Amino acid sequence: MNKQEYLFNLIGEECSEIAQAANKCVRFTPHHAHYEQSNLERLQVELTDLMTVLQMLSEELKVEFVLAPCEAKRFRIEKYMKISRAMGTLNDRY
Repeated sequence: MNKQEYLFNLIGEECSEIAQAANKCVRFTPHHAHYEQSNLERLQVELTDLMTVLQMLSEELKVEFVLAPCEAKRFRIEKYMKISRAMGTLNDRY
């Protein structure tokens, strides 16, 4: 395995850790702290780890990743949230 392959593998690992942290925010609330950090703080750590790996891969590949919000994606998410609300699978109460 070369450095690029190693970094690509790390992206997958960090994404899995982000998914786990996000799921814990839903299951136990964002502010619940099982260890020293809240679930939200743990999610922030994992997101920062992913950004670090992406920066390293960007440097290795000599490309710049566009890491900015996408309005088209936001529109699609809001569209599907509306459908989920209509189906009763999403509500806006906390």
